[in-house]
Amino acid sequence: MATADLIGASLRVGGTLLGGLAADNKGEFDGQIAKSNARLARIRATRATDRAQQEADKIRLENKQTIGQRRASAAARGVVVDVGSEAAGDQAVADAGHRDAMQAIIDGARARAALLQEAENQKAQAAAARQTGKGQLFGSILEAGAIVSSKWTTFAGE
Repeated sequence: MATADLIGASLRVGGTLLGGLAADNKGEFDGQIAKSNARLARIRATRATDRAQQEADKIRLENKQTIGQRRASAAARGVVVDVGSEAAGDQAVADAGHRDAMQAIIDGARARAALLQEAENQKAQAAAARQTGKGQLFGSILEAGAIVSSKWTTFAGE
């Protein structure tokens, strides 16, 4: 009977420790995935800023082209382009273009901030996954110790 108890206790201890090791490995794996996702979020944040700047530059260029076309068209009709309603119209187009370019920059900054927050969340998730795995490994060691200790008196008494 003692041999069967010893074998059973040994199997439970081994299974508990293997389960703890598996949990530790899974925690490390999940942590690496979360760390990788954080790195990707930071890359996407940089790209969002770059895209916003490119969009703002494109808007500024299109705005300059629109003003140039307006001025050329007015000059071709013999209208003085530097005074009066033509100048006011050019200024209105310039102001609208500036607002659009600034909005593109603001949108890019918001996207960047959101992605950087995502990166921080992923970083925290990585740490939590690793900590959970380590905690489960430690718990399995304690459980294995409890199994051995509960059987100790049985084996010591025989």
